[in-house]
Amino acid sequence: MNRLMLGARILQSGGVGQEESKKFNLFAELQNAESSLCRILLLVQGVAFALALLTQQVLGGIVPDMLSLVTVLLAHSLLRRACTSMMAKRISMHVLMFLVLVGAIYLGQVTEAATVAFLVNASEWIVGKSQVAVEKELGKSLVGTSSHATLLSTGGGPRSSGTPIRIEDLRPKDVVLLKSGSTVPTDGRILKADTFTVNESSVTGEALPVDKSVGEKLLSGTVVVAGVAEMECTAPAAESFQGKLQAAVEDARNSRSEMEELVNRFAEIYTPIVVLLSVLLALWSSNLTSGLTVLVSACPCAVVAAAPVVQSCAFVRLLSDLQVLVKDARALDSFAQVSRLGTDKTGTLTKGSFELHDIVVMPGQLEKRDLLKLLAALESQDSHPLANSLVRSYVG
Repeated sequence: MNRLMLGARILQSGGVGQEESKKFNLFAELQNAESSLCRILLLVQGVAFALALLTQQVLGGIVPDMLSLVTVLLAHSLLRRACTSMMAKRISMHVLMFLVLVGAIYLGQVTEAATVAFLVNASEWIVGKSQVAVEKELGKSLVGTSSHATLLSTGGGPRSSGTPIRIEDLRPKDVVLLKSGSTVPTDGRILKADTFTVNESSVTGEALPVDKSVGEKLLSGTVVVAGVAEMECTAPAAESFQGKLQAAVEDARNSRSEMEELVNRFAEIYTPIVVLLSVLLALWSSNLTSGLTVLVSACPCAVVAAAPVVQSCAFVRLLSDLQVLVKDARALDSFAQVSRLGTDKTGTLTKGSFELHDIVVMPGQLEKRDLLKLLAALESQDSHPLANSLVRSYVG
């Protein structure tokens, strides 16, 4: 079917074709809050912690201590990030919590160590979950879903019957085949077409499809509504409209708000001071427990985690419900000062689908139904969205 171009649309959407084999990466799985491994470890840790608390009250002895140690060992997020910070010669909140774990175990307070391990690991999972949600919504914001195209010619060379090719492998002067329902893979210009219509609403916001002819430009991410055409690529995927949008998405993903930067700068100074004070207190009082208490109570975990979580929630809300892509987290701070906003672009902020809510007829004239019938008859051959709304209001 692919040789005969019958499966081109399925292939372009990524439904057909050889998928690249993915190797299991333990480190990546532990970092991904939605991975099965991460969820299972958190579940096992939670069960072990709950059983440790229960058996401590009922049985006592070595069983609660063993379960508490299992809880501590399963705090992979805390242990991993603490080691990363220490290797970078940086004192972070994870280093603080790691010191608390070591100190609690040294004092024989295994249950307290398990409590810290579980709470920190669970909070890290929640933060990671919010970040994964942002990743998903940012991915959805990219126009077009194609991953392959049908290549007819490479660099203007000899023509072929059509070869599947990854969009990332397309180069300028390559010629690709575009069919109804397919997504334009990269920017280009039409070489050959009879009747060719493209939906550019995802790019320009215009609701009505646009007729294209030979020589006109096409933007990646737009969708072919009708017709077949041959297009010459004018830019690689990374430099196309969709590639630039993806770069903007990456910038948005890596951006930080002013509040988050302020909190991070504060934590960089505050955290080492807390460690120093706790050490001095432990030495002065000759009581390690007092020093550990200062570490736990003064740790800036909530402060450091608050800013990115709030930002992630705002990103997800804007992207999923309002379809608004924030290119820079700082824009959220500036947008809070906006009191009025003027917008345009049908199809971007509105659906471009009109409905007739009510009709008022002058007394002594036609009935509403008769007037709608006449209006529908007049507008039935017009493709304008307002004309379509009048026809739908009569025929239903």
